[in-house]
Amino acid sequence: MALKRLLHVSLAVAMSVPLVAHTASALTQRTSSTRPQTHHVYIIGDSLTVGPELFASLSRRVATTRNWKSTLVNAKVGRSIPQGISVLRKAEFRTPTAIVVALGTNDVLSRPEASYHAKVIDQFMQAAKGKPVLWLNLEFSTTRRDWRSRGVRFNRELLRATTRWTNLEIADWDSFYEPKGPSRFSKDGIHLSVSGYRIRTSFLVSQMNAWSKRLRGGSTTTTSPVTTTIPLTSTTTSIEIAPTTTESPTTTTTPTTTTTTTVPGP
Repeated sequence: MALKRLLHVSLAVAMSVPLVAHTASALTQRTSSTRPQTHHVYIIGDSLTVGPELFASLSRRVATTRNWKSTLVNAKVGRSIPQGISVLRKAEFRTPTAIVVALGTNDVLSRPEASYHAKVIDQFMQAAKGKPVLWLNLEFSTTRRDWRSRGVRFNRELLRATTRWTNLEIADWDSFYEPKGPSRFSKDGIHLSVSGYRIRTSFLVSQMNAWSKRLRGGSTTTTSPVTTTIPLTSTTTSIEIAPTTTESPTTTTTPTTTTTTTVPGP
C-alpha cells in the first residue's frame, strides 16, 4: 500500500506546466567579460533532484556561479534510468551541452542485479552521444542495509563504466554525505531532510564548478546538435509529479497560496 503513495510538493503553477525558475541574462551581461562561460548544462534527476530545487533553489545556485551559458533542471519523482534515457532522446540542445545525471535509486529498488545496472548505464551513455556526463552515485541510510548493499553494487558498476566511457565522470555523493544522525534522511532511508537537500545542492554545485573548469580546459569534447528550444541565458526548471516506487517518507506541510500539499522531510 505504501508503494502507491505519492510524494507531493507545493508548486505555484499547474503541475502540467514547466516552472521557470528565473532568467539570468542581466547577470550574464555583467559578468561575461570577467569570467568565461562554457557549456550549457542539462540536469536530469528523480525526487532527489526535486528536493534540491524546491528547498535550495538548485537552478538558481548553478546560474549564480556564472560557469554555464544556460541551465535546465528536469526532475521527476520515481524516474528510472530508462525513463531518463527517454527524456534525453527527446531533448534538443545547444552546442555544446553537458549532462548531469542523478538517477539510479529507483532502478536499485526495482532491479537489484548488477548486470541490469551495467546495461542501463551503458544505454544512457549511448544516448548521450559523446556529451560530457557527470553522474551522482548513490547513498542510502544506514537503517536500510539491504538497499545500501544494492547501492554499493550500483556504484561499483558506475565506476567500472568510466573505463568504457571516457566522457563519464562521477560525483562521489556516497563518500561525501555523512549524515549526523537519522535526521538527515527521512524515515524511508532514501529521501532527505531539508538540511540534507541543502547539503546535496551545495555538493552538486561545487562538483559542477570543478567539472566546468575541466571542460573549459578541453579535456572532454561533445558531439551534440546545434538545435535547441532553450533560451541562451535562461535557467529553467521542469518538475513533474508522479508515483514514487518507494514507500513514502514522513512528511511536513508546506504552506502555499494555491494548493496545500506535503513535501519530503524528517
